[in-house]
Amino acid sequence: MTGQPRAGTDGELRRLRAVLDLADDREPAVLLHLLARYCVELLGVLAAAVVLADPDGELRVAAASDAWSRRLAQRQLDLGRGPALDVHRTGDPVRADDLTKAADRWPGFATEAVAAGFEAVTALPLRRKQDIGSVILFGDGQPPGPDLELAWALAEAATLGVLRDRAIRRGETLARQLQRALDSRIVIEQAKGVLAQAGDLPVDEVFILLRDYSRRHSEPLHDVAREVVRRTLAPARILDPQGADPPVQLG
Repeated sequence: MTGQPRAGTDGELRRLRAVLDLADDREPAVLLHLLARYCVELLGVLAAAVVLADPDGELRVAAASDAWSRRLAQRQLDLGRGPALDVHRTGDPVRADDLTKAADRWPGFATEAVAAGFEAVTALPLRRKQDIGSVILFGDGQPPGPDLELAWALAEAATLGVLRDRAIRRGETLARQLQRALDSRIVIEQAKGVLAQAGDLPVDEVFILLRDYSRRHSEPLHDVAREVVRRTLAPARILDPQGADPPVQLG
């Protein structure tokens, strides 16, 4: 009957559920562990690992489907050679259909991967306007072919989640920095008021005295201002620095 929606197969529903799961609002660590798990469950690979670049570009193993894939992912970072490093340098996907022939390409890594029972590897970038890492797929034959499109979809969904979390954290950090700057400005203005009243001086002049005191004593301006406001620092020590801070006599 025309017009009736076609019921999805069980495999199609599992794929859709995985993409939606990765698109959910989750902690990056959870997202990347889900990515590794779904790659194994849905792509027919033996194992998967995720290498993530932090905001400073430092690479680390963020998730793995098993101990071997985690060890091999870390081995690449230790050696400075491997598919994850190639992806990070070029931003392009990397694959090797026969790891027994990749010893010259990836010394150490390829030999250990074959010893662990892996014959092929595919590494896809985690990329959305910027590269944040890669997902490494270990297989026992040919890397995923028709399922490679699904691998890209899973990787992109996880990438969006990680970038969303980073954007939120950057926003929160900026908000805290702005609030600290505002709080500092308020305290300094209050201290200027206290000093101006105590010395019957213009606020611009007392600010210079406040700043000079801060520099002479190597104390942050905000801290000095807070001491003035809390009355733990006498205004006279700032208003009359020559008389308040006599030189220390030695001997």
